[in-house]
Formats: sequence, C-alpha cells, structure tokens
Amino acid sequence: MATAPMKESSEEGKKRIKFSYEEDMELLRLVYKHEPYNAAHGSVSEKWEQIRSELCSNHEKQFTARACKDRFGILMQSGFRFKEVPTTQMIEESSRLMHIIRHRVDEVKFKGKGKLERPSMEVVVNHEAVEETNPPAHNTGSSEIGLASPDINMFFRLLEGQLRLNAQMLDDAKEERQLKRQKLEFEQRRFEQEMSFRIQEAERRDRRDAEERVQRREEFRLLMELVKESLTK
Repeated sequence: MATAPMKESSEEGKKRIKFSYEEDMELLRLVYKHEPYNAAHGSVSEKWEQIRSELCSNHEKQFTARACKDRFGILMQSGFRFKEVPTTQMIEESSRLMHIIRHRVDEVKFKGKGKLERPSMEVVVNHEAVEETNPPAHNTGSSEIGLASPDINMFFRLLEGQLRLNAQMLDDAKEERQLKRQKLEFEQRRFEQEMSFRIQEAERRDRRDAEERVQRREEFRLLMELVKESLTK
C-alpha cells in the first residue's frame, strides 16, 4: 500500500502534458481571474482546481491542478520560451500579460492578501486600448494595475528598442556575410586569373623550348652536311 502513491506519481510524471503558447496564455488569464496567490489559507487548492477545470474545458487536454501550478511557477520565473520564432504580436501579448500578473502579485505581497480589489481582465484590456488611442489624462488617483503608468510605457519602449536592435544586428550580420562572400569571390577570381596566367606562361615556355630544339637539330644537320662535303673533296 505504501508504494501505490509513488507509482501513481511516477506514472503521472511520465504522462505529463506540455503546454502550448495558447494554453500558457489561457493559464495566465485564469490565474489572474482566480488569484490563487491572493486566496486565504486553505482555499488555495480550490482555486487551482477551478483554474484546472476551466483550462481543461477550453482545451482538449487533461491537465492536473499540480501541473497548472508548476507551469505558472515556471512562467513567473523564466517567462515564455518559444519553440519557434515568435511574432511581434506574440511577444507583446505575452510580455504584457506577464507584466500585469507580476505587478498584481507584487501588490498582494506588499499590501497583504484580500486588501486590494482586482480589476477584471476586460477592464485591463479596454483600459490599454484607450491608452493606445488617447493620450493619458492627468492622474485622477485611480488606475487599473498601473497600465497608464510611466513604467509600463517605458517597458514597451524598451521592448520596441530591443526588437529594433535585434533587427539591426541581423542586418549587420547579413551585410558582414555579404562582404565576406564578395571578398571570397574576389579571391577566387584572382586565383583563377593567376592560374590561367601560369598555364599560359608554361605553354609559351614549352613552345619556345620545342622551337629551340628544332632549330638546334637543324643547325646540327647543316653542320654535318658541311663536314661530309669537306671530307669528300
């Protein structure tokens, strides 16, 4: 009987399901919705079970509450690690959502559980859309997770700058490869020209040597004829 839980845990580890980008995003939205990190002692497991239930109902995979909790911890610690090259929209959406949740978790840690009301995700998204189309007004003392604060604006400016820097680095690397390729082509052409010149020189030298041998043979033949004529006289 004592070995049954260990065997079950081992089988669960072998059957562990990986989260896709869409499932990670949905998990973060559900965590923001239910706030297990803000739950009272004794109800944290219930919060994670609610998250698991809603996540499984929206996707065809069967996650466990422990898997959802562990995955959230990995995302909070390491962020998103894309298997393929992400689009700009994926980077912006995931970074924005991670910033919102981290900001909320910090608020809960700083001010205590249950002492802060959490705006709905719809309010957060709508507030952000308004901020993108309208300039921020003077501070009225109320804000949804600080999305209109200079910090989040600075974050996205830094992100945009990093993307531009990465693009510039790619362009520079491409230009460097092109210069190396041009240099290699130039060296190849110079080598071919030098080899062609050497081949032509060798052919001219061979023709000159052949002509000299023919001329020497002819001179020797004439000399022998003169000797024969002198002997017969």
